Amino acid sequence: MTYEEKDDGQLVTLIVESDRAALEALYGRYSAPIFSLAMNMLRDQGAAEEVTQDVFFNVWRRAASYREQRGKVTSWLFSIAHHRSIDEVRRRRRQQTHVQFGVDLSNRPSTDGVDPVEYATSRSDSGIRYLAVRQRPPGQGPVHAQARAARRRSAGLFQGADSHGNSEAAGPAAWHGQDEDPPGAEKNEGGPGP
Repeated sequence: MTYEEKDDGQLVTLIVESDRAALEALYGRYSAPIFSLAMNMLRDQGAAEEVTQDVFFNVWRRAASYREQRGKVTSWLFSIAHHRSIDEVRRRRRQQTHVQFGVDLSNRPSTDGVDPVEYATSRSDSGIRYLAVRQRPPGQGPVHAQARAARRRSAGLFQGADSHGNSEAAGPAAWHGQDEDPPGAEKNEGGPGP
C-alpha cells in the first residue's frame, strides 16, 4: 500500500515513527486548504505560507499528541492552523501598538538620560512647529524667533541636531562672517525686532 492510499490516521501513526514520506503525503493532501485558511485570516501570502509550514512542523514534532477519539486528523490540522493564524494576528497587533499618536517609541534613542515622556513631547512639539510653518499665510515673514529658540532648546534631545536633522554646528554659531546671513538667522524686514 502506498502512502497516498493510507488514511490520515495511518499517516499520523507513521509520522510518530519519524516517517518523512508520511509527512510529505499528509502535506500534499492538506497544505493547500491550510494555506487557504491562513490566507483568509491573515490576508498576507508570506505570513500564510509561514503558518502552513509551522502547522506541518508542529505535526512532525507533536504527532504523538493526536488522539483519534477527540476528532479527525483534518480537524486537528485545521485547529493547529487556526490557532497559529490567531497568534500571528496578535503578534502584528503588538507591533502596531509600538506606534501611537504619531510617535514611534521603538526608535527612541537608547540614551539612558532621556526620559521617554520628554522624548515623546519633543517629537510632538516638533510636529506642531512643522505644521505651524507649513500653514503660515502666504507672504508672512520668517517663523517667530520663539519657535526657533524652542527648536534649539529641544535639539539637545536629538544629539546635537535640530528637529529637521541639521547639525547645530551648521547653525548661526558656526557661521563666520560670510556675505549672506547664516542659515536660520532672522531677517529684519522693517518690522519690530529684538
